[in-house]
Amino acid sequence: MAPRTMKTNPAFLTEQELVDSFVVRRADLQLVMQAVRENTGPSNQHVLVTGPRGIGKTALVLRVVAEIRRDPELNRHWYPIVFAEESYQVSTPGEFWLEAIFHLARQTDSQEWRAVHTDLLNESDEDRLRERALAQLMDFADAQRKRILLVVENLNMLLGEQLSDNDAWTIRHALLNEPRLMLLASATQRFEEIANHGKAMFELLKTYELRPLNTRECTTLWRALTESEITESRVRPIEILTGGNPRLICIIASFGTRKSLRQLMTDLTHLVDEHTEYFKSYLDGLAASERKVFVSLAEIWEPATAREVAFAARLDVNKTSAFLKRLAERGAVSAIHQPGGKRLYQVAERMYNIYYLMRRRGGPSSRIRAAVNFIAGMYAPEELPPIADELLREACNSRAGERDEYHHAVEMLLSRVTDDESRRRILGTAPPGIGKDTPHLVREGREEGYSPGGKHRETQEELRDSIGQLDQDPTCAISIELAAGFAAAGHGREVLDLIQASPSAPFLEPLIVALQMYLGEPVKAPVEIVEVAKDIVKRIELRRERMATANNGPH
Repeated sequence: MAPRTMKTNPAFLTEQELVDSFVVRRADLQLVMQAVRENTGPSNQHVLVTGPRGIGKTALVLRVVAEIRRDPELNRHWYPIVFAEESYQVSTPGEFWLEAIFHLARQTDSQEWRAVHTDLLNESDEDRLRERALAQLMDFADAQRKRILLVVENLNMLLGEQLSDNDAWTIRHALLNEPRLMLLASATQRFEEIANHGKAMFELLKTYELRPLNTRECTTLWRALTESEITESRVRPIEILTGGNPRLICIIASFGTRKSLRQLMTDLTHLVDEHTEYFKSYLDGLAASERKVFVSLAEIWEPATAREVAFAARLDVNKTSAFLKRLAERGAVSAIHQPGGKRLYQVAERMYNIYYLMRRRGGPSSRIRAAVNFIAGMYAPEELPPIADELLREACNSRAGERDEYHHAVEMLLSRVTDDESRRRILGTAPPGIGKDTPHLVREGREEGYSPGGKHRETQEELRDSIGQLDQDPTCAISIELAAGFAAAGHGREVLDLIQASPSAPFLEPLIVALQMYLGEPVKAPVEIVEVAKDIVKRIELRRERMATANNGPH
């Protein structure tokens, strides 16, 4: 049975369910646990875990708590007190320690500690509240003969909005000088109160940034969620569309477990619509001016400067820049640093960006639709046999000098067809007369190096003939293979010029961006398209290596 997961609040899971569902981030867990284990001296190393919404911060800190409770040695020395995901009641240092008492009473289910909390609620003097509440916590630590681990989420909101600078210095003093207290906090990203040397929390906390899940980790998570096997090539587009965000992967897994990749991409609109409440809540939580800047950036989709966003939002550029910086501090927007100090901004949660474009336009924009279709065509392995069938038919009708490229493309496709029956079906349906020309891999099912020698056509007219099929089916994987072959053979510029001049150019943006990247040209495109383009560049480089190996081999 697949482990139960929570898309938005892992705190609702039981401890065992949390442990069972924690299948990635094991290295991050060990890093935080190391800090806990090493805190045995007169002062503690405090820890801050950063990352955007849904990246796994809550799951990680709660898993740390579970590890402490389940490990006899750690449990002997530590008592975790877990705050709620938001601590809206806290506006002073005294209320910070009072909140800790509240959660201590909740966790111990003790009438005595409930009475302590009620008594402290009646304390109207802030200084006395701070001293009394902190003293009560220390008395509890002494009685238990344990150190207290304070687990506090959204520290950026607490320090940046709810507590003053002086309040932060007061809390720092206690954390710095009291060995019975360790703070394990989370935030959407590094923020001014910890990054600025003039602020109270500067260099107090060791920061661990949670990165997006990579392809292997996405595969592991998908298998755990669905209890079904999946290849990394099929996971890759899911990784790209979700940005490696575990929460969004959970959403897609619950929606499309048994669907083919093309079905999943086709039903993306329904997936977004089904989770409108989740996506919309994010937008509704922003102030009006911030919301306008945010949706203007979402409308652009690709990374944009503050000036470009200001123009789209019809706002002053300085105000827009300030709003973007604030949104970046909250993790809603990602800032991309460019050479020369220039910054580009993009919506951090990429599925939200797609959601917004769909909601505003009543369906996917043509650019979104083209990108999704391209991704489905590039990564869907179930589509490879019919592509090879069509390619063999085209090869049969082509001029003799053109067949090498067609045959090599079939080799590449067949190397990705893993079952023998599909291979036999492809070769069994090959048109008459094609077999005697078919390379080794097609005949024997074995991948070998390929050397085009001097058979690549050098003129624009001949290259145009070869990639003319790009206009026929822009989502076809063979288009990528043909373009990759020419680029690897040194004709990247000619291929790029021809594709950009083609009527199909809007449908081939990832391929265009890949060729630009391969040629070392600057690119500016949505992160989803850039990620697909990186994979295409890898294909081109692999083709180039194979050509070089074949050309340098024995003759």
